[in-house]
Amino acid sequence: MTENAELTEAASTGWLVAHGRRPWAEVNSLLTDCVCAWADLDGFHTESAPATPPLATHLWAWNQDRLLRVRIDGQDGIAAELRLSESGQGEPVTITERKAVSWPSGEGRVSAAQEWRDRPLRIYHVQGLMPLEFTRVEEIG
Repeated sequence: MTENAELTEAASTGWLVAHGRRPWAEVNSLLTDCVCAWADLDGFHTESAPATPPLATHLWAWNQDRLLRVRIDGQDGIAAELRLSESGQGEPVTITERKAVSWPSGEGRVSAAQEWRDRPLRIYHVQGLMPLEFTRVEEIG
């Protein structure tokens, strides 16, 4: 999804919180007030947090002030959170933002519904020895 990403802003500071492995009920509480995105056997979803772990490898979540990425492992999730403003939580990290698009129309490697093709995305890249990326699906319109 990020092959055609373009740098849109200079480096800025974010705050990274490593939540580590948690039971899904705890992960779910981190996702309160967030839009969540994941792909499972039924397709690609953006909606509120699922009550149980979806049959997926990752879930991305966001609201105005923070982003989360969750690696799903059975009934647990391994969560990291990127805060975009100082909240007193997390370690300061350098981030860059990029604009990208989801799966292009006509791209055949992924069986994504047309509604999810060519959607604007914002990628937040955390720089460092173990770089991370957090993703937000941008609103259309």
